[in-house]
Amino acid sequence: MNITRIVAWVGIVTLVGLYIAALVASLLGNNELFSVALYSTFVIPAVVFVLEMLIKRTEKNRKDWKEFVEQGKDEAGEGTGAPKETSK
Repeated sequence: MNITRIVAWVGIVTLVGLYIAALVASLLGNNELFSVALYSTFVIPAVVFVLEMLIKRTEKNRKDWKEFVEQGKDEAGEGTGAPKETSK
């Protein structure tokens, strides 16, 4: 399973849990728990968004770096099966 899907599902499950906690806290009259649940309802999606953005950026950079390294090997005659040129 893709790491971004895992992060998204963790965020969804956490938010559902927070909605339930907010509902229970409001019914029981616990203002502190209700405030925390309500605050987290806005913070957790932002954190999940930032994590997904960083994961995508890291994967892109890793792919670009692999292409750069492979291109360098090809230009040097490595990785293509061609013999290396040596100058005397």
